Amino acid sequence: MGKKQFIIFLILEICFLSTLAQKKKISKQDSLLVIKLYYSGINAGSQGDFESAIKNFEQVYEIRKKNYGSNSYRLAPPLTNIGIQYKNIGNLEKAIESYKSAEQLYISNFGSDYSELGDVYINLGNIFMLTGDYNKALEYQRNAYRILLKDSVRFYKPFQRAKYNIVDVQLKLGDNAEAMRFAHSNLKTTLPDLKPRLFDLIALAYRNVGKLDLSEKNYLNSIRSWIEYLGDNNVELISEYLAYSSLLMQRKQYDKALEYSKKAMMLVPKYYSEKSIASAAVQTNFGDYFYTRNLEASQFDDYRIQRKNYLEQSIQYYQNAIVALVDSFKSLDPFVDPPLKHVISEIQLVDCLKKKSLAMEKLADIYLSEFNRNKSYKYYSASLNSLEKSVQLIHQLQIGFENEDSKLFLAQDQESTFYSAIKISFKLYNQTHKPEFIKKAFEFSERGKSSNLLASVKDIQAKEFGGIPDSLLRKEKDLKSSIASYTSQLMEENSSEKPDSQRVNTFSAKIFKFTEEYNRLISSFEESFPRYYSLKYENKVIGVNEIQDKLSNRQAFLEYFVHEPENGETKGELYRFVITKDSTSFTREAIDDSYASNIQSVHDFLTNPNYLFTKKKDFVDYSVAAYGLYKKLIEPVADKLIGKDVTIVPHNKLSYIPFDALLSQMPDTSVMNFRNLNYLVKDYAINYSYSATLLYEYFNQKKRSSESLLVFAPEYNSEEARIDPETSISYYLRPLSGAKDEVKAINHYIKADAFVDKAAQENVFKEKAPEFDILHLAMHTIMNDSLPMFSKLVFSKPNGNSVDDGYLNTYEIYNMKLNARLAVLSACETGTGKLQKGEGVMSMARGFIYAGCPSIIMTLWQVEDKSGVKIMDDFYHFLANGKHKDVALRLAKLRHLENSDPLTAHPHFWLGYVNIGNPEPLYTSKDIYFVIILFLVVALVFADWYIRKRPKSKKSKI
Repeated sequence: MGKKQFIIFLILEICFLSTLAQKKKISKQDSLLVIKLYYSGINAGSQGDFESAIKNFEQVYEIRKKNYGSNSYRLAPPLTNIGIQYKNIGNLEKAIESYKSAEQLYISNFGSDYSELGDVYINLGNIFMLTGDYNKALEYQRNAYRILLKDSVRFYKPFQRAKYNIVDVQLKLGDNAEAMRFAHSNLKTTLPDLKPRLFDLIALAYRNVGKLDLSEKNYLNSIRSWIEYLGDNNVELISEYLAYSSLLMQRKQYDKALEYSKKAMMLVPKYYSEKSIASAAVQTNFGDYFYTRNLEASQFDDYRIQRKNYLEQSIQYYQNAIVALVDSFKSLDPFVDPPLKHVISEIQLVDCLKKKSLAMEKLADIYLSEFNRNKSYKYYSASLNSLEKSVQLIHQLQIGFENEDSKLFLAQDQESTFYSAIKISFKLYNQTHKPEFIKKAFEFSERGKSSNLLASVKDIQAKEFGGIPDSLLRKEKDLKSSIASYTSQLMEENSSEKPDSQRVNTFSAKIFKFTEEYNRLISSFEESFPRYYSLKYENKVIGVNEIQDKLSNRQAFLEYFVHEPENGETKGELYRFVITKDSTSFTREAIDDSYASNIQSVHDFLTNPNYLFTKKKDFVDYSVAAYGLYKKLIEPVADKLIGKDVTIVPHNKLSYIPFDALLSQMPDTSVMNFRNLNYLVKDYAINYSYSATLLYEYFNQKKRSSESLLVFAPEYNSEEARIDPETSISYYLRPLSGAKDEVKAINHYIKADAFVDKAAQENVFKEKAPEFDILHLAMHTIMNDSLPMFSKLVFSKPNGNSVDDGYLNTYEIYNMKLNARLAVLSACETGTGKLQKGEGVMSMARGFIYAGCPSIIMTLWQVEDKSGVKIMDDFYHFLANGKHKDVALRLAKLRHLENSDPLTAHPHFWLGYVNIGNPEPLYTSKDIYFVIILFLVVALVFADWYIRKRPKSKKSKI
């Protein structure tokens, strides 16, 4: 609250209290005391005495509560101020609690569009920004902007702040261009405290894109503006000095960087206690200084002693920062990590633990190069321990975030943490050969794989077994549906030629309102149903020994974790785990730019729509790339996979290619012959999974439906446009002539309920799907890579009286509860989508897994119609005969290859289908019946022989 606002507040307070005192005989002494306490609170806060400020505002709250009642809107201002002070001392939970209480008071008195709510939402957004929940922060800032827009003249200052905060969050999410555009266009602002923030925004954006000269210029402008506005001892300079110091380190101007670090350190005690985010930030900055000095010194072997000295100092400063961030922790010993309780900022603690770990790893590397194995082991072990703490914190953050996009952003941002943990585990394994480090590395790999999908599946099971009444679960489902529906309508309106601003605001308000209700409902689940809470937050992934217990002698499990070269690196690393019934392998391969280029080359070749015009060069390039990937990915462990069916957990870009397409031998490329290539599918049946934990712990496929097979094959008119409502893009979808043939072929092996042509309606699928054991969808898809939840399966155009639009969005699949053991998505590109780093490909198949389906047959590109029919025909033939799903798919592909001509032998025709999830058979193999009959025949023959050979008893004489 500024001076002008405070004067206005005093005048209004005196007038209001005077009137109320006359009506209700409220004490003038209370009135004057409130004014005095408010003044003292604001003064204490501005001086950095946040604890005293809290006490003053709490007294204001109690006096007002006594005078006006516990539901009065006049309790909201002191609550907001209490929240601000709690934020300043780093108690973010208390801050959120105060803001939420103020929010409810305003809403209950004036409704959800009351202008004063804007300031509350700005503050809440700022809190979520500090926790790293950037998408949630963006929700609150946008809602503040929407509310304040209606009264932007009267609330000019908070309105401008909301605009700034929106762009600030977008910058954190990587939108540098928008940040620079907004900041430059608003530099003439009349708000003195906004101008330096805009310079800071520009500086960070320029730094992110590598324009360090311009970044430095704007940091200096920001510092100068803060000093002009508040003097050279103001609290805002702390973060600005630290940001500028960090840039100077990047520019290797270490002496100047140290100067600004010291300036920040001098200011912190004036405003913050030793246990605070600011104190930790200063200590971290000093740690960064010595760590980067080490990297500079590492170019010269003669500086080994100096390097060790720098690293030891950086480790100590990082430990000091950790102490500042944990209220109950005091140990300055770097080999002691804190308990994860009473943490002031979890996201900042993750950063400090990671930095300490990396510095310890560097020091361990030096000791190892000096053949000091004891010290190297000591520092590697301590480094790994710190990373284990980081991983625990990441889990806590992830399950605490309410916004799905925030969870995905966190997974992407923290993937490097899991890589570091695997890398150090490998170093320890290399040094000791202890199996415990394989187990640790595998656990980190699992935690870094599709953690959000795993958390979602766990949440579903927690709701199912957590004792929550059906009425509350229905309410939860309704709220999710409302959020999704209004999100779709908002996207549709925004994509129109001239969006209606009133409709946009209405939809935005509805989304925010229902999201808030949903979050409160989930919080009530956690508070009222302990079983739900414990199941949801269970922090367990499957281990190596558990996988071995579940594998048969004919199965092998293969998982990858890849760190590609980045930020100027020339080399990356690929880690590989091979688990069989009786052995475990943990290996590392160095990779360079050729790794990614080979994946791209194979992917482009397989998905090229001009496959009918494949040139000799295309054939050669594919062969070289496919064989190169085989040598890197499979050949080093091929001896462990002989005679086994293999389940693969790929990582990042590997998810875009079918391993079947890799070549185990380099062919003679003088002749273009696709039939005779040594495809990996000739050696193995290959299954896929998002993670081992999902596969073995959650992909249960016990039969749960009474009906057998449900098939959909819609009709399409290529001359009639189908418009995607969310993007307004028109699609002219060609008829799938083979779809009906596919339906007929399937029905030969498994009795099917088929809905074809006009009968293949979206509403029918929603109604029927939960009743069936197998779902088969032969249809078109529309992919939305920017918003994967709005990728959709396209059903027949709906009847005029239908409430559905004929598009089954991924988010709608998420809201279904399926009982099928297998979903065959014989539609185009159902296994493709946006690659979300740390989470995997955001494909449509994920929706079916989320909805409860443990196995998916999906496509990685637009499969040719006729060959797709034949492959599906053969797949169901082998499936009905009791084959494992991956084996059935392999045999179908091999049969296609055996019967193909030079054209249809092209991999585009037959390699697009993959199985992900549980590979177990759905039906009893007829081979078993043959064995049983054979056994019975042998038993009968043996019995007959035994009876014939048995000596006859002698007849007694008369």
